[in-house]
Parts: sequence; structure tokens; C-alpha cells
Amino acid sequence: GVGRAYAGLTISTDAILGPVVSERLGQWQLIGSFTDTPRIGFPLAESEITSPTAPIEISFAPQMVILPGEAVRVHLERFGTLDGAPVVFNVISIPTGVFTTAIWTRETNTIVMIAMTTINRNMNVYVRMRQTPITLPPDGMGTDTSGLMISTNATAGPVLP
Repeated sequence: GVGRAYAGLTISTDAILGPVVSERLGQWQLIGSFTDTPRIGFPLAESEITSPTAPIEISFAPQMVILPGEAVRVHLERFGTLDGAPVVFNVISIPTGVFTTAIWTRETNTIVMIAMTTINRNMNVYVRMRQTPITLPPDGMGTDTSGLMISTNATAGPVLP
């Protein structure tokens, strides 16, 4: 990501009316990052194998601060929803209380979690969603599955999906 303390952004030009040699930028759009830390799993117990829905585990470590009220979104392309199932469900997070609920948006196949406490830079966050209305893709998932994306609207550096 590119945070407030980043000092490597410069601009230069070889314009006809006068060259500018590597001038440091004073302001820039902050850019967040999860680097390679996001993980997602669907740990099915033996008794859950025939269930149409699956528990979901997500972990990540943001490279920027995520403040209370800011959202972390997980897009799950090709996932579905049980008809009539609730779209708001409880989650367990470590550290405790970082997230308490999640919202499944059927139209965009996205889980939205609102931070309840500050998530510091490089903090390892784990979220378990035991009872969800979310169904796995009917044709399964391979190790090369695309369409699983994480994003945030963090003011310290947003991450686009």
C-alpha cells in the first residue's frame, strides 16, 4: 500500500518550457493493502457434509489501520443463498469483538463486515461464520478459483476489489 508516511512518490518532466527533475509530491491518494495475507476456508465437519450451506473462515492482516465503522467486504463469485434465509448473521472474531455480525448481499455476492474496534496495521484478524445463508458454488471450487476478493473502505488506505 501507499500510506501517509510514504516518501517515494516523485514527479518529473522534460517539458519544452522547462524540465523538472524529480520533485517530491506533497499529497496523494492513500492506497491500502492486504498483501498476500487473506485466506478463506470452508471447514465442513462430518455432520455438515450434506448441509447446503457451509461455515466460512476468513483471515487477513491489513497493511493499514481499519477504524470502527469501516467495512471489510469479501466477494464470493458464483456463491448462492438459501431462499428465505436471513442475510444478517453472527460471527466470531479474533481479536474478540473486531467483528460481531456480517451481512450477505445477494445481489453482489458479498459479505460485508463492519469493524467494531480498531484493526491496527499488521494485526492478524480471524473471522469464523458458523451459521450462514451462503451456499457453495454448485460445481465446486478448485485451487485456481477466481472471483474471491477482499476489499475495504478504510480511510487510511482503501482497497478496491
